[in-house]
Amino acid sequence: MNLLKEFLFNPPEYMMPLDQPPLETLPQWGHWLETPELMVAIIPPGHLEANIRSPLNLVVTSFGETRGIAAFNADRLQPYQALPGGFDIVPQGSTYTSVEDASCFVVFGYSQSFLQRVVRVEAEGQTIELQPGQIPKTSWGLSAALAMQEFFDNGQIGGAFYLESVATAVLAQIIYRRSSLSGRLKRPPEFLDPNLLKQVLEYIRANLSQELNLNQIAATVGFSP
Repeated sequence: MNLLKEFLFNPPEYMMPLDQPPLETLPQWGHWLETPELMVAIIPPGHLEANIRSPLNLVVTSFGETRGIAAFNADRLQPYQALPGGFDIVPQGSTYTSVEDASCFVVFGYSQSFLQRVVRVEAEGQTIELQPGQIPKTSWGLSAALAMQEFFDNGQIGGAFYLESVATAVLAQIIYRRSSLSGRLKRPPEFLDPNLLKQVLEYIRANLSQELNLNQIAATVGFSP
């Protein structure tokens, strides 16, 4: 069974009403891929107006420079710039409002259960929250965006397993840099205990005939993906 659901949206404009309460659903913009706990979308360049209270933990990175005005979980719009490889973070339940001329960008959307599972050991039972705002330009951010573009364009080789792997690596870096755990972590979370590597490889080899995903492997082998 294919765990990926694919959608292609091509609205006439990329605009949400700015004079109304924030929308509480994601706008149907661009090219989407979804699993039960994760979505990744690539949005084409152009003028956009956003006004959302996010239903997911959103992490956004751009291929080029974006300028405009924006507010992260605040009422007042401020001058806004996003550079290639930088990140915008919009936690679940927080608001994001903007008027911007955007380059092509990638949106990672994570359920709260996905977020908690990535840092299950480090969190020690606490609820993890991402912090709204921006992370400056990074080389690995642009690499992740390019990896997603290639994945979308070249037949989605690797399926849900590859999509979740890249998305998890991105999320680990965001948790390390901009979350309620940031001050407690000396490095990004390691979501594969070396002692379990042999079991993971054995599981993958035994199940090569079916679609694999990180959640399935974690539930069977017993580690936090």
